[in-house]
Amino acid sequence: MKIDYTQEIKDLILNNYDPVLLQSEESEYTVKKSLTELHKDIAGVLPSLWIDESDVYEVLQELGFKYFLSSKDDVMDSETNEVLVPGKTLLLYFLEKKTANY
Repeated sequence: MKIDYTQEIKDLILNNYDPVLLQSEESEYTVKKSLTELHKDIAGVLPSLWIDESDVYEVLQELGFKYFLSSKDDVMDSETNEVLVPGKTLLLYFLEKKTANY
């Protein structure tokens, strides 16, 4: 029997991030993550055998988080100027990181 960690997933996401509703609303506090990266983050805190990517996806949708096309630049060798890792365009969730106000 699978244990339902939906509420814990919601709490983890909402305690750390707010949704970015438009790509143009991206700020210096915007974090861009794939579903796999978010799942890995959450599975690092909750029992990973009981958390599926589909659980994280459903919570993100329910909470109004959006994904957008985002480009990553080529990673270049500083000495030879050769491409070490080619850039790519990905669909990533845009999450506004909550900051503490002291």
